[in-house]
Amino acid sequence: MTHGGSGGGTYEYSVEQLRSLVRRWQRLADDYADDIQAARPLIGVQAPGADFVSEHYAMRANESGQAFINALVEHQKFCQEQADKCRAALAGHPAAGQRALSPTR
Repeated sequence: MTHGGSGGGTYEYSVEQLRSLVRRWQRLADDYADDIQAARPLIGVQAPGADFVSEHYAMRANESGQAFINALVEHQKFCQEQADKCRAALAGHPAAGQRALSPTR
């Protein structure tokens, strides 16, 4: 069972529902981690020429790529936190027993 914050309601998940949530949040976090790695070339854009316009283009392209990666990092962090919270809830679930403490993937 999970309790809502200060005076809020409560809600319950079964052990299987929590395990499913852990898997789904972890899968999203892992996918974002893969996307972060795949996006690395977006911050390595080289100017096509030695002129101001080319250099400015490369600088702006790299800034845009970095902003994209930053957003991916934030999404990955959020998903990982949700997976971790679900794992903690699973570990504290009265019906989970020792199986709840084993990795769920």
